[in-house]
Amino acid sequence: MTAPGCADSGTCPVPAPEEFDLRHLTSTVLPAGTPLRRGHKSRYPGDEPVPGVADLPDPTQMTRFAPLVGQPHAYVARREIAALLESVLHDIVPSVPRIRWRQLRAWSLSHVTLREETRLIDLRDPALTDLGLARHQLVSTDPGHYPCTRLWAHALCGRHVGGKPTLGLLWHSRQAEIHAEQGVRPLMADVLVGEQTEVAVVWPSRGEQLLEASGPTWEIHDGYGLELVRDLANLLGTPPPMTGPGTH
Repeated sequence: MTAPGCADSGTCPVPAPEEFDLRHLTSTVLPAGTPLRRGHKSRYPGDEPVPGVADLPDPTQMTRFAPLVGQPHAYVARREIAALLESVLHDIVPSVPRIRWRQLRAWSLSHVTLREETRLIDLRDPALTDLGLARHQLVSTDPGHYPCTRLWAHALCGRHVGGKPTLGLLWHSRQAEIHAEQGVRPLMADVLVGEQTEVAVVWPSRGEQLLEASGPTWEIHDGYGLELVRDLANLLGTPPPMTGPGTH
């Protein structure tokens, strides 16, 4: 399948959703009060979703499963590491490990919980296998194929699984996978496994607030937020961000 804006239509790995029997989708329920972490642009409060858009942006501004026209969304994760890797540090891959100061200034990290029981379509590795999909076909494509993976979000948003409504998708982080597989930082392979790598996109019902602030929000260019980024940089073997005038 190739969507408008696909970076490599000749070898696009993303199949069309209609090629699969989506009745085989499974879901998982996160209880109300589930603690989560959210990396988000500082202009949005941590417990408020990114507003829905009236028109789709340029393909280079799309994310894996967002945006959808008219539908608010928020990306969340189980742990700080995954929340940072899937947001502000999304482009920090082993081949280009530099964390640049300007990346940090617009971002924050928040503690949130779910206000209600939330059913998510399961796209974690075992569920993908059962559906007949490989990771590289959906949840670990490079950003050039986000226009194509976003079409899966369009097909799955609001879908009922087992007769019950869902409010998002759950999968294992591509960024965590990239860093854990390098082999040059042994601790990463031990840290970035299982629940530690779970990330989700949630689609609140229009007019409803699904997330609730449950702790501090840290701007990650200063104070404790910056310390978290520096600790993660050390774990990744990445030069920590330099601060001050003239830094980039």
